[in-house]
Amino acid sequence: MSRRPDVVCLGILVADVIARSVEELPPAGTLTLLDEISLHGGGCALNTATALVRFGLRAAAIGKVGRDAFGDFVLRLLAERGVQAAGVIQDQAVPTSSTVVLVDGRGERTFLHLPGANGALQAGELDPELVFAGRALHVAGALVMPMLDGDPTAALLALAARPRCPAGERSRCPRDDRGWGERGRRRPRGDDAVRRAGLAILGQERL
Repeated sequence: MSRRPDVVCLGILVADVIARSVEELPPAGTLTLLDEISLHGGGCALNTATALVRFGLRAAAIGKVGRDAFGDFVLRLLAERGVQAAGVIQDQAVPTSSTVVLVDGRGERTFLHLPGANGALQAGELDPELVFAGRALHVAGALVMPMLDGDPTAALLALAARPRCPAGERSRCPRDDRGWGERGRRRPRGDDAVRRAGLAILGQERL
């Protein structure tokens, strides 16, 4: 049985197809030869958890992938890197999020992105026992997680800041972790997600 993670990374899980060197898009209907096409794992949940494991910490990833070849690839990569993946949902109704990365000779990158499973992930699908299992919760990737961005994340962070119930004693807890984002329940405004975080790093578009 996996030990409790130090950090739980909730966010996007992506299969990156990298093509190089692409100096310009070819004319429609033509064929262009490349130096390399390679498949890699990406996304903030996978990348952050990978880095934490390399630093000697225990990390878990939480997110959603499709029940397809890319989804199997991401799950296999998490296992190979020693990242706990019990909280990764595999959904046959949506494709795994993927990005085609076009890299030119100077290293400049251009992205073609399919939101897929990341864009379909909703708060109600998350297991609180897994989300709040670590000593810290890292949340990122809101730009391509519209169903989780804003109010649902703010409510999730509010729960994360509260004292946790001891394992096996949840029936005696005065609250229900599964309540975030329920229909009809008053939730914090989207701006509260930043105020409720212990540490927030914002993109330029949110400054």
